[in-house]
Amino acid sequence: MTAPPELLRPATAGWSHPRMPVLLYRAALPDDADATEDLFRRHGWFPEWRNGIFRYDHHHSTAHEALGVLQGSAVVRIGGPEGEQVCLSRGDAVLLPAGTRRAA
Repeated sequence: MTAPPELLRPATAGWSHPRMPVLLYRAALPDDADATEDLFRRHGWFPEWRNGIFRYDHHHSTAHEALGVLQGSAVVRIGGPEGEQVCLSRGDAVLLPAGTRRAA
């Protein structure tokens, strides 16, 4: 059974969704990349991008986003220039509400 998600509420006004938290699931994904993509597809999250997060702050204004770490690790800043630094590792999944800024 997967542990409940960590709820992240970046405190930077205008850089995050005003009501919805970021959901961080630690070690929740299968070890196999194909199995992870199949899991995402079953939930309606079709792979659109692979291989990293932009280094500059960006967001999607009208769409929520699901991210999965399939190998390695990353430090991601969530919530704009003064946002929270989050360390992600293989198997972690992050659900970002529309409007949530992030950068690697």
